[in-house]
Amino acid sequence: MEEQITDYISRLKIRRDHLLKEMKEEQTVELRSLTLGEIKAIDLVIKELTTEFLTDKEGSKIT
Repeated sequence: MEEQITDYISRLKIRRDHLLKEMKEEQTVELRSLTLGEIKAIDLVIKELTTEFLTDKEGSKIT
């Protein structure tokens, strides 16, 4: 299960990086704001998955 979560987090990071590139190319403020919201949502999911599934009781990352 840990490997699946780690793989999913890796895919989310790739998606976030793609959105960052896309945001830099956006011409309008509205599209940039929308893309930034998507990036923030992905970052929140990554943080929650890491905290919930990839840390031990003391808060250290499981390796």
